[in-house]
Amino acid sequence: MPKKQTKDIFEDYKPFKALKLTANEKEQFKDVAMQIYVNEAACAALPADQCTSTSFLHMCLVRDEDTGKIVIKTKSCPKRKLQENYLVRQFANNKLGLSLLNNKQDYPIIDVREEKLNQILADSIKNNKIIGFCLQGTVGVGKTYKIISYCNDMILKNNRKIAYLFLPEAVRQMKDNFSLDNLLNKRIIDNCCLADILVLDDFGAEYTNAWFYLNVLLVILNYRCEQEKPIIVISNLKMNKLIQVLKKNLTTKDGKLDSETKDIMIARLIDRLAMLVDNTEYSYEGPSKRLKKKA
Repeated sequence: MPKKQTKDIFEDYKPFKALKLTANEKEQFKDVAMQIYVNEAACAALPADQCTSTSFLHMCLVRDEDTGKIVIKTKSCPKRKLQENYLVRQFANNKLGLSLLNNKQDYPIIDVREEKLNQILADSIKNNKIIGFCLQGTVGVGKTYKIISYCNDMILKNNRKIAYLFLPEAVRQMKDNFSLDNLLNKRIIDNCCLADILVLDDFGAEYTNAWFYLNVLLVILNYRCEQEKPIIVISNLKMNKLIQVLKKNLTTKDGKLDSETKDIMIARLIDRLAMLVDNTEYSYEGPSKRLKKKA
């Protein structure tokens, strides 16, 4: 925000203008108003995971509904939602600043298929409608960038709760803790079940066994099917290739499962996956945007 005089703040700054302050109120609260304005400007200049207050609370002026008087209160910084509404978040803090609606074109659009997906995601945000799909594409085309941007916007615009799992990391973490009685594992599973939006990123890149698929992934997918909560799958592989990966990974400590059991498990997983992504797959390929950006 540009530097302003106090009188300009009351006239131009929307939160203050909406209060319809009297001349006496403006005089009484001019110092506080300037402090609030400067703090908001300073916070806006910080990265999306940082706030001028460690508690992510800002001072504000409000008109009391009962007395009609102006009072000083606190409100949550919008960035606080990004901290709290990710029930599970397995990506770096610096990506909390990404936005699909305010995209600075750090990653240029590849083709008309990506433009179509952008419009679908923008409509989902505008209408606050949760959608399920599988996003497939080659390495570096911006799949993760796009979906994190979408999730951030769904939090800020619609207050949605999100669980974002990077599957290779989730598998590693759960293997380290192994037991389902482990509180961290239980919390991850519960949050993946309850979140409005669940993202399974890099599906097919994980290497695991039947324990994870049967006791973790299938439990989550079953619950979300029952509650009609769609999921978003991100992968380098098309859905038919993911089936082959599941077959390969469905092994136990003692050796491979028998063929019949494996087929049943695969069928259940694929059936639920297909339902939760609404049998919808978006696919685009192209040169790595990461390499192009570095160049």
